[in-house]
Amino acid sequence: MHWFKSIKQHPLTVAFVLPIMIMGIYFAVCQHVYPFGNSSLLTVDMGQQYIDFYAYFRQTLLGHPGQFFYAWNKALGGDMIGVWAYYLMSPFNLVLLLVPKSGLDVGILVITLLKYGAAGLTMAYYLQRRGLRSWALPAYSLAYALSGWMIANQLNLMWFDGAIMLPLVADGVDRLVAGEYRRYPLLLAATLLVNYYIGYMVCLFIIGYFCFALVRAQLRRPAALRATRHFALTSLLGGALTAVLLVPTFFSNHAK
Repeated sequence: MHWFKSIKQHPLTVAFVLPIMIMGIYFAVCQHVYPFGNSSLLTVDMGQQYIDFYAYFRQTLLGHPGQFFYAWNKALGGDMIGVWAYYLMSPFNLVLLLVPKSGLDVGILVITLLKYGAAGLTMAYYLQRRGLRSWALPAYSLAYALSGWMIANQLNLMWFDGAIMLPLVADGVDRLVAGEYRRYPLLLAATLLVNYYIGYMVCLFIIGYFCFALVRAQLRRPAALRATRHFALTSLLGGALTAVLLVPTFFSNHAK
């Protein structure tokens, strides 16, 4: 069948599109989310808190770049580095620049769907690197993209980036154990930059995953020690690459 052949030939594309289609149909048919009805994703914290930060993101990039550091509309005025580090560093937020201020709810819908698709894509990439092929690849990646954690935290949209980056960081660890060291620290740094809260949880997971990858590779003791040393050093390097954002954030949070 043609659709089955397409899955075999373009599994990564299918892994990206499938979660978007399923969640898009759900939002349109079951939830009647605007523009398919009168409902909205702007509920609970998303509607009461996060949407104001997204409006601030759009305002800052479109005309007030100085607000990246300090804003007068934060209480009586205050630094904003911590707000950016926790809420607004996702590159998916650039979608908000393409919609008018009155269309932020549509922008949030598009970002949500794209993040579901990106989670499926990165997991499919990881599974493909581990040797999985054919229809099983988009099937397993779909299970990851629409997992209970993703659905339960849908309104904490900034957390999705950690789930998107996790398979890439895991692949970076696999490459490191195999002797390729360059990619892992960059991916770890990107994970911490887009959202440090989920990023540090990824770091905790990756420690265990490295031990698993080391056992799976069945390296001899000298090679295993060398891989462990490189893992420790490149992990520190990945953290150091985020210092320009996370160090000011740390002092900002502890100065209150």
